[in-house]
Amino acid sequence: MFKKSFLALALNFCTVYAQDIEMQDNFDDFMQVMEETTELANKNKIGADHAPGIINILKYDDLKRMGVNNLYEALELLPNVEVVVNQSGTRNIIFRGIGGVDGSGKIKVMIDSIEQNSAASGIVHFNLPIDIIQRIEIIRGPASAMYGEYAFTGVINIITKDDANHLYARYISDNVSSSGTIVNYKDNDFSINTIFNYSYGDGYEPIAIDSRGVTGKVETLRGDKSLLSKIKYKNLKLNIALNEAEKGEMWGISSSGALPDNDGNENFIYDYRTVELSYKFNISDKSYILMLR
Repeated sequence: MFKKSFLALALNFCTVYAQDIEMQDNFDDFMQVMEETTELANKNKIGADHAPGIINILKYDDLKRMGVNNLYEALELLPNVEVVVNQSGTRNIIFRGIGGVDGSGKIKVMIDSIEQNSAASGIVHFNLPIDIIQRIEIIRGPASAMYGEYAFTGVINIITKDDANHLYARYISDNVSSSGTIVNYKDNDFSINTIFNYSYGDGYEPIAIDSRGVTGKVETLRGDKSLLSKIKYKNLKLNIALNEAEKGEMWGISSSGALPDNDGNENFIYDYRTVELSYKFNISDKSYILMLR
């Protein structure tokens, strides 16, 4: 009788011990997931895999495995998201069918939480290769309203990489490539992460006939240059985002529908220059951030 009771007690102890190990393993896995955060929902850091359903998160490893080359190709993987091109070659992102090829300016685009929308049109012209992207966070729907101007139908936040120093080069297709470098340095309370990127594509330069019957080449050039830097010293943080986008005149830039004359000034260049300085300080048990942009 004593042996049976002892055996039953031992089995119960093993079962409880096994359950404790399983619970600890599950808790450890949960904490590891929570270490990866997103800053979009409610503007607070929360676990990426536990964020509300309104958020989509595209991660670099997944994008690379699927053969995605750049930001626009990544966005087109999402349902109800389109990237359209108008006659002048301007690309516009559309969420849930709201927008248009003329540029709606209804989506806020940020790099490391710094706004990049053009003040004139509200849209962005630059593109970024996935080589410098750690993840892309997207809000589609009314939760984007807290982000103010341009965030009518959604918000896109591009989180850049801050991993080990390395060079990269990506050949995409004929005359289309991107290359650059990621540089990191850290010493006690000081750290700097800088990304240089250059992407270029001649395009195909197809032959077209305009409404007057004139034949000529369609300039489909695309070029992107980026300098992105994050500098931190204790509670002081400086974010710099400099982007330059270049494109050809494409087809139909003139109101008459005629091919533009080759005057040597066929390319359009768009500059995006944003600098954000912030300082985090504590008052009693609460933290506040003073920000200049």
